[in-house]
Amino acid sequence: MNKIAVFGDSFAAKMNTESSPTIDDFVKELFKLNNRSYSKAEVDIMRGNWGDRYSCWPELIGADIYSHSGSDLYYSYNQFINNHKNYDKCVFVITTPYRYSTYIDGHWKHSVNVEMAEEKSNFSQDYNTKRIFNTIADYFKYVCYNDDERMNLLHQAMLDSITYHRPDTIFINAFNDLSDVYQLELDAWNITPKNADDYKKYFDLRQCHLTNANNKKLAEHILANIHSSGTLDLSSVEWQVPNKTDKEFYLPYIKDLFVRLS
Repeated sequence: MNKIAVFGDSFAAKMNTESSPTIDDFVKELFKLNNRSYSKAEVDIMRGNWGDRYSCWPELIGADIYSHSGSDLYYSYNQFINNHKNYDKCVFVITTPYRYSTYIDGHWKHSVNVEMAEEKSNFSQDYNTKRIFNTIADYFKYVCYNDDERMNLLHQAMLDSITYHRPDTIFINAFNDLSDVYQLELDAWNITPKNADDYKKYFDLRQCHLTNANNKKLAEHILANIHSSGTLDLSSVEWQVPNKTDKEFYLPYIKDLFVRLS
């Protein structure tokens, strides 16, 4: 087996292992919503159970994971440039051009849109972090969505650079290839993406936004095409439509989260 690295956003991330001051603040917010006293020991147990019970395809193909949820293409490109030489094969999941990640104060800070930036500002317990996310929110409002040419040109330049450095890279489109599978699963549960993303209602436990069965299908398809390069065609994958009863396992109400991961 070749040594494999995976780069990308949450469609390629093992989310139970992610940690940062921003994530810690979010976890504390979840405790508040459930009227519980924060306990790092309980968090560690829940993280472990999350990882044990919910599969992620990068792990299933035996890869080292450099992906992070909510990240932009620059973050993934940065990780690729710094690490690709250590691997025989790279799998790169392409996110949308309209995100923002920045490395400040010794930590990466990620946001996918105005709403997420404002959310992270609201539950952040650090004044400087609040200011950073408020600034990112303004960037989305007044710059990002009004400068399509710049966003798309920089996006394509980074992808071209990846191909230049590693012509053997396998690319997977998060949007709309993997996001279509995400939507297929939500449709089976009769829930909208907006509701699924509302952390005050639900907590999405699907690693890489996919059920265990579809993480396995994606992993098998990648391994079957591991010697290919360029954009991976997913049209032949027979994705599994989840049962309605699976919803409680993968997308519990926030009030049931601590029981689900205990």
